[in-house]
Amino acid sequence: MEFAAFPGNGKQRGESAELRRLRQQLAQVSMERDVLKKALAIFSQPTK
Repeated sequence: MEFAAFPGNGKQRGESAELRRLRQQLAQVSMERDVLKKALAIFSQPTK
């Protein structure tokens, strides 16, 4: 017997689409954060 994460026939598709959208948004924001951290490291170095 297999159990569903969301029992019943409710809004599974809508929740699944929202979860996918949120994961994509998280990946985008994480990438932007990493770029900003690298830029900060570059611009924080003392000039020669």
